[in-house]
Amino acid sequence: MKRKTGLSLLIMLVVSACQPNVPLVSGRAESPDIQAADDATFQLDGKRSIDGWPTDGLPPTITLELSPDVPSSAATFVLRGQVVDDTGVASAQLQVGSNVAVPLALQPDGRFEEQVLLPYGEHTLRVSALDIGGIQSAKEVLAKRIGAPQDKDKPTLVVQTPAPGFEVNGSVVLVQGKASDDVAVTEVRVQVNEGPEIIAQTQDFFAHWRLNAGLSTAGKVTITVRARDASGKLTTKVLSGSTTQQFDLVPPILTITSPQPGASTLQETITLSGSAQDASGIATVQVRVNQGPYLEAQSSDGYASFSLPLALQTGSNLIKVRARDKAGLVTDKQITVLETSAQLWSPAITVPLRVQPNATKPQDFVLTKKGLNELFPPQKARQIVTLDMSVDQLIKGTLEQIRNACGPGWQKANSLDKKCPKAWGQAEINLWRLVTMTPANVKVAGTSIAGMSEIAQTLSQWGLMDSFSTILAAGLGIKETGLIVGSDAVADSMVANLVATHPNTASDGSIRITLEDCLKDLKTLASRYGPAGKHPGFLDPTSPPFSVVMTDDFEMKLKATSNLKWHDGLRLGVGKSYLALVQDNTGPSYDDVLEFNFIDPDSYQVSGLAAAPVVDLAFRITESPEFIPVGSSRYPLPKGNSKAWGLDPWTLEYALIDASWRYYKNHRAGCSYCSGKSTGALLWEVPVLGLDEAELVVGRQGYSKGGSKPEHFKALNPNPAGWLRVWTLFGLGTPPPDQYVWDMILGVSQKRLTDGGIKQGQGSVRFELKQVPVGLTGDDLKAKLKPSLQAQRKKLADLLMGPWKNSSPLDIFVGEGANGKTWLMFVANDDPLPKGSTDHPKRGFFADAKLTQKLSSTASQGSGDSQHEKLAWPNQPQTVYVGDVNGALHRLQLNPQADGTLWVTARKWVGAGQP
Repeated sequence: MKRKTGLSLLIMLVVSACQPNVPLVSGRAESPDIQAADDATFQLDGKRSIDGWPTDGLPPTITLELSPDVPSSAATFVLRGQVVDDTGVASAQLQVGSNVAVPLALQPDGRFEEQVLLPYGEHTLRVSALDIGGIQSAKEVLAKRIGAPQDKDKPTLVVQTPAPGFEVNGSVVLVQGKASDDVAVTEVRVQVNEGPEIIAQTQDFFAHWRLNAGLSTAGKVTITVRARDASGKLTTKVLSGSTTQQFDLVPPILTITSPQPGASTLQETITLSGSAQDASGIATVQVRVNQGPYLEAQSSDGYASFSLPLALQTGSNLIKVRARDKAGLVTDKQITVLETSAQLWSPAITVPLRVQPNATKPQDFVLTKKGLNELFPPQKARQIVTLDMSVDQLIKGTLEQIRNACGPGWQKANSLDKKCPKAWGQAEINLWRLVTMTPANVKVAGTSIAGMSEIAQTLSQWGLMDSFSTILAAGLGIKETGLIVGSDAVADSMVANLVATHPNTASDGSIRITLEDCLKDLKTLASRYGPAGKHPGFLDPTSPPFSVVMTDDFEMKLKATSNLKWHDGLRLGVGKSYLALVQDNTGPSYDDVLEFNFIDPDSYQVSGLAAAPVVDLAFRITESPEFIPVGSSRYPLPKGNSKAWGLDPWTLEYALIDASWRYYKNHRAGCSYCSGKSTGALLWEVPVLGLDEAELVVGRQGYSKGGSKPEHFKALNPNPAGWLRVWTLFGLGTPPPDQYVWDMILGVSQKRLTDGGIKQGQGSVRFELKQVPVGLTGDDLKAKLKPSLQAQRKKLADLLMGPWKNSSPLDIFVGEGANGKTWLMFVANDDPLPKGSTDHPKRGFFADAKLTQKLSSTASQGSGDSQHEKLAWPNQPQTVYVGDVNGALHRLQLNPQADGTLWVTARKWVGAGQP
């Protein structure tokens, strides 16, 4: 049978951590030697529940669907279904044909799906379930595989053990082997001597089989094994051997010496005494009153004499005594005793208290993307941070795609060749022109340098001056076809001003990617990085981003150990209850419900992440509603007095002037006091005549013919980087006023944003972009996931386990000390219990009904606990008194058993006054 992994295994881990242990044998609830009814709790209303779990008496509901649901020649059938119960499902098992039952892996809603490999023939598929109240149910479907070839051969049968001539000294012999057939083996049966034929156990339709065969007589033993195929053909193997075991066939002799049958008593407790003897020895004597649990009788001489204090109920009490010898033979005797006192104590509530085992074995499980979605609903998934991602590469990729969206023509001098996306409006085209602006293609009409451009273009036609693009490129220190503002500077400005100022990003502009984002293919980022407060956002929530980070092959393999320990307890006046406490001995933190290690490669592995993730997104940026005059002063240093610096940083104008400042903040051009063009001056002269025609400086003083002062400019101090000055002969072309380079660029940019009839404030843009690189590889993601998840392992554990602290109210529980001793502990204020359930007027265990003679103490006594009132686990029957949260008195009769169980019979005082 193909077993499922992933979410189902994690659910099993969580369920096993959250419920007391329910042992299973071959898919059935395991019963001790005494029947399950004997190990039950009885409440005041007469309803029964195993170990105190509440139940309404209804069994689990099972639905089954088989595919195909008609006879089929296919070897694999698919069984789907659901197991639900209003009090919770403790376990579910699947038995296929004669195979032993195996556990079913249930999803959180109880659904399951199993692939079942079947041989030819008819097979019953049986699903059984046990709820946490101990009630079972089962449902079956019939699967039939047809198309078997003609059955020509008898089964092949091999008996591997025991060997012929075997000799054992015991009452059991292991018989096991193999069987096969050209069609199918339908059964293997084992017979000892003339005893009944017993079908062997198998998990693979008798390809392998085994049986612990019981022996009942000493001497010669004959074992016969028969294998039968689908057409009834039979193969038989016979082995002979012997056993030296001596068998006891006579049950014990049991005598009840006190009380006498039909006796009456005014006492609420009596001591039953008697004797038991047998040739093979007495294994145990157990006693119960009415329908209560069996309790171990006390004896120091092998049950030649035994006794046991018993709590009686008012009225008739049926006392049953059972003696079992070492051969397993049983003798029962019963008597009736009448308790005739007035009813001063409530009817008895009897519960078993045991030390529950630690769940220390690591559990392996595999999570797919679907499994993570089921395990972490959005409200949990958004709390888990997978990584804090730098958006530098994403913004650069976004700008790169915008820059190239209309073709490569922008890289050519004065090219008008463009084919922009049809979805773009004039505002998007205008911004595209800005991010592709070069000295060769820039349009400066209507700006402060328009006149300079016009005169340069006119004179350059006659060879009297360089072209405007040549002059501008020289002044900016770039090529004529180079970007006026470099792409890195624009990207850095966008990150710092548009992204980093968003209230949901980090101060460095990184964005937090949660598990929810990954599971939802990043669609959830739009709502988080859209409008927030005054910030307009940089992602459009009406068109969420999309990126497959986790592919369909995603798989996360984890190891986890549950640190949750369940403690048996008693709620006074109600019955059995449980208290969940964390028992974490693994650092660095010692309060983790589940123990993870995301750094250890044996404990954490992930695969199926996108090799080079890309994202579809709608990027936007808003324009200022008013035109911003450019700066006119060097001060305040180092940026000047442009009102753009007072805008919200996420506006388009602020991003443009800031990007220009980042690019040119250290830029200087021309010379200071050099002798002319040949020595570094940006100087243009009238050909032949030798007259100075124009000079340009950025953060320089200008050239000097005499060397003492600049020829065309006033000497400045300070003369900051980026401060642009232009001189022309006779003021030809109306040179622009002195200004910073970034102010000049902003003036050009603002004018171009209004091209095509766009009014000021209507130039906000929105770009639908596809397949933008995220800037991380799958290996990068893996490397970032490890430390991120390791730092959040406690949060992960808490989210997985849910509200585990919501234990039901109780008063007393079983505690284990650091010294290995077991204690009865009274609840304390810090225990994870409902509010008010630890407000006892008086805590502790007392020897008297007035609660004055305390038997317990909060002292550690080697236990490592100094908060709880503790009573040492008794080794003989003991009666103690306690008070509940309402101050009512309860009497506890403690009866320790040889198997470590402590049976507690509790009664509440209901008489007048005090006892």
